[in-house]
Amino acid sequence: MTDQARALGALSLADILDRRAREDGARVFLRCDERTWTYAQARDEAARLAHGLAALGVRPGAAVCLMLHNSPEFVLTSLAIAWLGAVEVPINTAYRAELLRYQIDDAQAQTIVIHADLLPRLQAVRDGVPGLRDVVVVGDPAVGTPGHVAFAQLAAQGEQAPRTPRGASDESAIMYTSGTTGRSKGVVVTHGHANSFALDWIDAVGFGRDDVLFTPLPLFHSIARTLGVLPTLLTGAQICVVERFSASRFWAQARAADATVVHGIFGMIPILLNQPPSPDDRAHRVRSWYIGSSALDAPFRERFGVEVIEVYGATETGIVTRFPAGADVVPGSCGKPNDATYEVDLVDELDEPVAAGEVGEIVVRPRRPWTIMTGYFHKPEATAEAFRNLWFHTGDYGRRDESGHIYFVDRKKDAIRRRGENISSAEVEAAVNLHPAVLESAAIAVPADIGEDEVKVFLVLQPGATVDFAEFIGFLDARLPYFMIPRYVEVIDALPKTPNQKVQKAVLRAAGTDGITDATWDRERAGVTVSR
Repeated sequence: MTDQARALGALSLADILDRRAREDGARVFLRCDERTWTYAQARDEAARLAHGLAALGVRPGAAVCLMLHNSPEFVLTSLAIAWLGAVEVPINTAYRAELLRYQIDDAQAQTIVIHADLLPRLQAVRDGVPGLRDVVVVGDPAVGTPGHVAFAQLAAQGEQAPRTPRGASDESAIMYTSGTTGRSKGVVVTHGHANSFALDWIDAVGFGRDDVLFTPLPLFHSIARTLGVLPTLLTGAQICVVERFSASRFWAQARAADATVVHGIFGMIPILLNQPPSPDDRAHRVRSWYIGSSALDAPFRERFGVEVIEVYGATETGIVTRFPAGADVVPGSCGKPNDATYEVDLVDELDEPVAAGEVGEIVVRPRRPWTIMTGYFHKPEATAEAFRNLWFHTGDYGRRDESGHIYFVDRKKDAIRRRGENISSAEVEAAVNLHPAVLESAAIAVPADIGEDEVKVFLVLQPGATVDFAEFIGFLDARLPYFMIPRYVEVIDALPKTPNQKVQKAVLRAAGTDGITDATWDRERAGVTVSR
């Protein structure tokens, strides 16, 4: 990493953008939708958008929700929020109904910027968010409704807002992570935390000024946002953003972008390996894929000539473990502790360290200030529980070998990961339990055909009730994002429970083969589709 990148890492996002625009104004920063922005153009557009947001009443420290597809508007509005010293709250574009209402309300946002095709979802819950004042709509030329503003009007006056000074301890974003035993929690990310995360990513990947980063991942998640846009600004490199991942077009898009580093997730690797071989498999400049499993590094590198980068980390922390540059990859391991930034240990239920080879919860604490979240937004109890005994508890199990390599074992609680999305089983169950035929339910992860998980729900029905599975899926389709909708459904007489009435999901996962029994209904096999 260059000394300049480290020096910029002490600044706020807006200060980094301004410095980059002054020193490298003519360099291309962003490519998206076949358009390009230099660093100077991005800085000036962000300042104009910031002026428009300020005219709506957005003040430093105020939360602004972004519910946008991957687009130039997302990147530039994110920079504008930082320019004002406000706080960005990205929202998953698949959210709807109570999930959407809850996050806007919980963040105490008065302003949201949203794509026009997503507006009906917001309108359906608007009455449940009394604090929401202004809705800025991207792509709708006929807004007209009171409280609605066309995105183009924000920068129409051409005036630029002054940059609001911000430091490492100031809030940059509230990033919602899926809950495991309750509602999603907002991770409070400071500028120092985000920059530390990005700088460690730059080191792990070897990312530099001459690189081009290609990302098909959603900007509302940390990888594309904190480990994409921010490292690009810190190094003076270039980022190319596309709307979504396409297995058939991935390498052609990376080639067209002249990419050297690409973003992906674990589940994309087997999908690409299962694509028909092509003479163009190595017709690109890509050298690194972030993020994947070290166990798949060899076949991926052999076919595509690309190294898979594996780390262990979280939105609440940053890169906790990784393989040092030049070190041999140990298959199955996520590397060694990132000692420059964190202390890392594995502990038992009493927070006592476990021996090498034993499974324990991964716990983390920072070596420098502002390199970890400051807490969960307006949730002091959850924050105190996570930071008990002066360690941040990740909720994940791991084990460490004699050489110090750490291996991820499992999630401690009942979150599910499907196609790159972390899913709260509690939130799935809350939607399922609204169905009139359902008495109670339990959602679990079952192995997917290609990597990661599928969602299965067990239903206990109301006395005398029956359920039509296709109708049940349609019911959920109106209430959940597509990736949360179960693939598998099974009706059982009663849920197995402990004496204190907690559902024993381990018993459900052990049923049949990995939780799938002869009585399990398969949505995909039945040909029942869901909307996106």
